[in-house]
Amino acid sequence: MSPSLPCPGPEIGTLVRDAEPRAAELGDPQVVRKRDIAREELVRRYRAAMVKGELKSLDPQIKLVVDELRRMNGGRLPKPSGGRPKDSHNRLSIWLAVRDAVDAGAPVGKALKDAAKARKCSASYATAIWYDRSEEWTRLKDAEISRRRRPRRGPEELL
Repeated sequence: MSPSLPCPGPEIGTLVRDAEPRAAELGDPQVVRKRDIAREELVRRYRAAMVKGELKSLDPQIKLVVDELRRMNGGRLPKPSGGRPKDSHNRLSIWLAVRDAVDAGAPVGKALKDAAKARKCSASYATAIWYDRSEEWTRLKDAEISRRRRPRRGPEELL
């Protein structure tokens, strides 16, 4: 029985081809997905070489693609995707618990601690949620507030 060798990643030529599809191909969702995966892999390899101090020995094709991605991203390497998924529903429930407590007259600090305890998260996480001013988060909060203000309709009204 021969020892198993580690499986190498995709060939560089394949990654470069997939990372830069023709404009006519971009209508296909599978091509877009392959492009995103290839770009992530090339950036991952670039970062690994950068950390090791081996950028000079990195394949020039990888450098060209990553330099173009960097140029399109305002001079920065694209952030890697993945990681922990956004927990919007839980974040929204924490924010609403704090908002309801503050509306009822509780001080913000106490409302944050109570919401964190009730939702089983840290007070710093609840505080970060409460003070988050990002555009996406603000849109989500505003949509929930307007949904709550709408009068509820009974099943007979839906028909």
